[in-house]
Amino acid sequence: MSVEPDGPNVVNRVEGTSGKMVQVGGSLHGGVHFHAGATLVLPPPDLVPRPSPHFTNQVTALAAADGAFDAVSGGRCVLVLTGPPGVGKREAARAWVRRRKEAFPDGLFHADLTGAASGAESDLLGSFLSAVGFAPQQIPSSAEGQAGLFRSWSAGRRVAVVVERASTSAQVRSLAPAGEGSAVVVTQAGPLDGLRIDNVATFLELAPLEASAARELFGRIAGAQRLVDEPEAVEAVVEIADGLPIALCVAASMVAASPRRSMTRLVAAMRDEQRRLEALSRGGDLSVTAVFNTAYQRLTEDEKACYRAAGAHPGTGGFGVDVLAAVLDWEVDRVYDSLDALLSGRLVTEYAESRYSMHSLVRAHARQEQSVREREALVSRAVAFYRDRVVAGGHRVMPGRGWWERLYPEQPVPDVAADWAWLEAERVTVRAVVGAAFELGLHEAVCQMCVMLWPLHERGKHLDDLRRCGEIGVEAAQAVGDAAVESLITVQLGFRHLHLGEAAEAAASFTRALELAERTRFTDLGATALESLGLARIATGDRAAAVETLRRNLALAERLDQPRRTALASLHLAKVDALPSALALLDTAEAAFLGLEPADTYNAGKATQWRGRRLIADPARHAEARAELHRADQVLDKPFDRMATREALGDLALASGDRVEAAARYAEAMSLAESEVFPHDRTRLAGKIADLDVQRRPADPQA
Repeated sequence: MSVEPDGPNVVNRVEGTSGKMVQVGGSLHGGVHFHAGATLVLPPPDLVPRPSPHFTNQVTALAAADGAFDAVSGGRCVLVLTGPPGVGKREAARAWVRRRKEAFPDGLFHADLTGAASGAESDLLGSFLSAVGFAPQQIPSSAEGQAGLFRSWSAGRRVAVVVERASTSAQVRSLAPAGEGSAVVVTQAGPLDGLRIDNVATFLELAPLEASAARELFGRIAGAQRLVDEPEAVEAVVEIADGLPIALCVAASMVAASPRRSMTRLVAAMRDEQRRLEALSRGGDLSVTAVFNTAYQRLTEDEKACYRAAGAHPGTGGFGVDVLAAVLDWEVDRVYDSLDALLSGRLVTEYAESRYSMHSLVRAHARQEQSVREREALVSRAVAFYRDRVVAGGHRVMPGRGWWERLYPEQPVPDVAADWAWLEAERVTVRAVVGAAFELGLHEAVCQMCVMLWPLHERGKHLDDLRRCGEIGVEAAQAVGDAAVESLITVQLGFRHLHLGEAAEAAASFTRALELAERTRFTDLGATALESLGLARIATGDRAAAVETLRRNLALAERLDQPRRTALASLHLAKVDALPSALALLDTAEAAFLGLEPADTYNAGKATQWRGRRLIADPARHAEARAELHRADQVLDKPFDRMATREALGDLALASGDRVEAAARYAEAMSLAESEVFPHDRTRLAGKIADLDVQRRPADPQA
């Protein structure tokens, strides 16, 4: 530093740099002393970036943040925004702080921990302290000292600090102010439960956008005219993005960048799971993959393995800890530990106790992180897990069916826990597993699952599942050259047609199954196809052909000496045989079902129900018919069977002349048909109700 002396015609000027200086006018007496500690007086820092102008919705979360902040009396408020990557936590945090800016007159501070290395908090605290006027030499060199100085400065002041992508509670604590009335708004990227210990902390879950808000966001960026010109394409983007703002923003930006290009190619790429993330990751700030990569890199090796395994799980439904433990060959506690970390990062959601799900785009990213070999191994183990439980569950629901033992005599029924409730709960997932197994060429597993899913599909009347799985099962059976399995699955597919009122199509399926059965060594398989063909002939209204076919079937069943088959043959023949013979057949069938080990109470109940239905034809036995139908209703609790019983009670009431009772029972049956989507039965019931209404209408309009 150099100082030019004062004098006539001399300019008083200082050149160079100096830590401190003072200018004195006139004479100076005594020494000049410099003291550290003085700070510049600056305007309140305003460091929080403004949210995107397209920020949409999250009204519920922002209102909850308002409520939590306003409820704090004394001390600071800590708001932790959680949700899956890309859901808009950063934008919501910025939007809330900007909206409540007047509550923080002493400043707004911003700390972005994205990809932060160890010690990043020190740099951020240094920027905080500089922003409020501390000179570099006044700022401690250690992070602890900086945090202490920031707390000392903020005591008695009201400030807001936004901490983005915090992974640990310690990061948040070091950046937090001390002033009463201050707020710390955190976007979660890791476990932050420790903040509950020494703070009034409120955790707010940000949900994906609803469809209306998603359309609004897309229209703001892509242009409102797109919503008018290509509504179907916009709906497809909204559906695939599944409410994730980052995905909507990327897609809308791409559309806005090409105003003359239709959205056809974009939608096609987004529909293809293999291309979806690539289509939504074009570099720069707008990249879905980059968002997920950041979250993935924070995980430990165990957590990454668990993440990939969860992504490999077939289908889009939920999954349990048990399947991941089987797929990874880990102890359950080890899986829970990793899932807890994925939960903290919101890479998975726990929607019920020990039941988890993944956002569709997160799942796509998890699959992208797998090698082909790893994915095949993970899916194969998942298929084995579900195959064992489908076989065990199907056998437990219908233990006397016998087809597993006949078709796979060398393979015992797996000793795992699965029952009707498990089959119903996992129905959607199992359907996806069947498809995944076929894609991997696991044809025998497909065949086995399709055979053993029959009790679920038939009794639950899950006709769409029956078709989807059955068609794949037929292809798998053809791939391995198993005519017996193909015949049995073709019979099962025929019953779908039968339940939909498609009698001719059902008869064609059963005829095809009979032809296939004749190429095998299983005589009883031919009997199954023959019996089914008899039921199709009942449905076509050809009673004589039905009686002839079902009598042949009963004779064949008796020759095979299989008690359950004979009981079923008796039950089916009783549906069309003359009344005295039918009642005797039903008595025989019910006794045979109850005599099986274990007893087949379901089909015994069906025999009781049919006894009540057949007795409607005998006016002298209507009271007996009613008693039998009520008795069947105590046993048959599946919606389809309950519907059939109520329809029969309506038929009985009508036959007895009680139209009011008939209308009530038909209405109950119709309610079940509508709620469970039984279209053929709904049409039939609607006809009965309409006929009843015509009969009740007075002939004279003036009456």
